[in-house]
Amino acid sequence: MKAKKVIEEMNKYSSDLNEQHQKIFDEILLKIRFSDLDEHDAEEFSHHCLNLFLQAEKENKSIKEILGTDDVSAFCNEYITEVKRNYHFMKKMYLKIKYIPMMLLIFSFWEIGVGSIFPKWIKERTFIMEAPITISTVVSTIFMILMVYLALHYIPKISFELNHGSKKQDHKWTFIFFLIFVLTTTFFVVSKLLFRQVLFTLNYLVFLALFGTIYALQYIIENVIDRGNVNE
Repeated sequence: MKAKKVIEEMNKYSSDLNEQHQKIFDEILLKIRFSDLDEHDAEEFSHHCLNLFLQAEKENKSIKEILGTDDVSAFCNEYITEVKRNYHFMKKMYLKIKYIPMMLLIFSFWEIGVGSIFPKWIKERTFIMEAPITISTVVSTIFMILMVYLALHYIPKISFELNHGSKKQDHKWTFIFFLIFVLTTTFFVVSKLLFRQVLFTLNYLVFLALFGTIYALQYIIENVIDRGNVNE
């Protein structure tokens, strides 16, 4: 079954879970979907867990009886470790870096498009696609990628606490988000002021075409892999 179809089924039947089981299932979904697993493997496991939860409610059994443990995190980690053991090296690397082209496209639009090309067009009415790449641009890009990967690592915990936590936890994360925003903004501003040295110029249209092609190839590859998983 294709990952998209699996997700549609889960969205349809997960609403049948009671509040307590829904909370635990949400924790599993977040843990699995933000792991370094192939989308098909992640959604198939989540679908399997949903079936177990529905079975538990039907037979009036506890989650511990069905899963064999009440430690959801350990249960998910065991599956993740087992599945990743069967991945070859190139697949593991791809799953770790597959979001980088999309991040570069989004960040470059802000850093180069909004920060360089558009201001020059507004000021001089000249649309020049050659953009200077400074040390600040490189440093900010690396920092942004690291921040995104750090966010992906903590999103399951944060999202779960925001959806199922107390008001105290909501206030805690609101403060943390504000602090991160202030520190990140400060970093980008200071970087712009201190690291102005131009390393090279970049044709933004060529850059967009290159990474757009890479992103399109990723989409095609993942669809081929998904069809292969369905046929297995």
